Amino acid sequence: MVDADTAAVVAAAPADSQPVDLDKAPAEAQGDAKPKKNNRRLTTLAAAAALVLALLIAAALSTVVQAHSLDTRDARRAEYVQTARQAVLNLTTIRADSAKEDIDRILSLASGQFKNEFDGRVDPFMNIVQQAKVVSNGEIVEAAIESDEEDSAKILVAAKQTLTNAGQEGPQTRFYRFRVTVSDGDSGLTVSKVEFVA
Repeated sequence: MVDADTAAVVAAAPADSQPVDLDKAPAEAQGDAKPKKNNRRLTTLAAAAALVLALLIAAALSTVVQAHSLDTRDARRAEYVQTARQAVLNLTTIRADSAKEDIDRILSLASGQFKNEFDGRVDPFMNIVQQAKVVSNGEIVEAAIESDEEDSAKILVAAKQTLTNAGQEGPQTRFYRFRVTVSDGDSGLTVSKVEFVA
């Protein structure tokens, strides 16, 4: 049986009001929980985006540095090959009427053992070339790096030489293969050793 006080409360309640569930949090508390949850989610997404961006930048920088390193190495190797080619061209091109200049050109790239081989022999060599009326024209057939290090490289060079002199009829064609050691020193790139390769 409903007492008079309870009946009065029920009668005073508006007709469209919903029953109150005491287990549910008040509306204000629910409103506070949603922004906190959203803020945490946004912070997590921002941190993940920053991490992905940092990884992409690191990968791009690594690629750029690696490409630059390869370009630098390729450029250095090309310089070694060019120096070896020029040295062999100088060696295989000599003429009686320009012997002094031709020998100077050979020595301009020489260092180490290769230069020592010319010490005291320049004048006798020049005299032989002039007396025999040598005319020698060199041509590089092929050149490639055999091995390289930070400050030196060994280059294989194939060359062709067309040679005439006073003691023979007509030109002779000769083919040579050289192993040329190019060194990078204080005076730049020089040829420190030249060997014949069978």
